[in-house]
Amino acid sequence: MGIDSKQFVIFSKPFIDAAKNVFETMAFTSLQTGKPIIKKELDPKGEVLSRLKLSGVHTPTKKEYEAILTLSCSRETYLNIASAILMEEIRDYDDDYMQIGEELIKMILGSAKRDLTGLGFSSYADENQNQNYPYSSTVVEVPIECSHGKMYFDIYYNDVLGQ
Repeated sequence: MGIDSKQFVIFSKPFIDAAKNVFETMAFTSLQTGKPIIKKELDPKGEVLSRLKLSGVHTPTKKEYEAILTLSCSRETYLNIASAILMEEIRDYDDDYMQIGEELIKMILGSAKRDLTGLGFSSYADENQNQNYPYSSTVVEVPIECSHGKMYFDIYYNDVLGQ
């Protein structure tokens, strides 16, 4: 993982808090987070996923880091969320609606940046959004429940090698 568990919790909290704010504002629902677990299988649990890779520097340690955030859910939950955001019933998952998840994860990063900066983390989104977790990664999964269904928020963090 390249980071101790306390530091990982500190790094993860702004994303969880941001997700709660974004979903409350955009999808009109509150999120209840379950107990975080270290994933044994790296594949996302949901059928529909949005992934964002970010990089930056942890200023106090001067170490570069990389992180990958993944939000996944069932197709039904995704359609419920999309319907709430657009304020109209969405029945089919198609090209018109697949961007909603990507925009949500970008809003979560944008909302988390202020708190990350206060913790000494600079961050910017990388271009390659479809990157899988590196081999033998440690990924923490946070189960989430809301009025639209169940979701999973996966967080991967690693100091860049060679630092």
